[in-house]
Amino acid sequence: MMIDRHTSKTYENAAEELTRALREELLEYAGLLELLQRQQALIFEENLLELIKISDEISSQQQIVQSSRHTRTYWQKRTVQAMHEDDLLWDEMAHRLPVRNQVPLQLIRIEINSLLDQIQVLLSQNQYLSRRATSPFD
Repeated sequence: MMIDRHTSKTYENAAEELTRALREELLEYAGLLELLQRQQALIFEENLLELIKISDEISSQQQIVQSSRHTRTYWQKRTVQAMHEDDLLWDEMAHRLPVRNQVPLQLIRIEINSLLDQIQVLLSQNQYLSRRATSPFD
């Protein structure tokens, strides 16, 4: 299949925007992880006033993460469309991208998955610690 100059430019632009969106998503997840770590420290310190503040910050950060995820999903769909496909699995799509985008995307994806694992652990720990701290049976 012959790719014309305009299609090639659209494809390259979509791949660049996808890379940029994934980087932004990574940064937002890192911000959420940092807030959860601060929350855990505040739980141990039993600092109720700061716990209320950090809970609001976590809520705001979760909304920012959701927004960045939507942006990344949008550019992922645009990239797949630029490949003249209806739908592709992530790995299939990534292997068809320009080489300059393949490695960064895969590394960022690995890092995001690692952050998600850490976030899940901290969420569970913080919920448990919060319940335990507010339990009347201490």
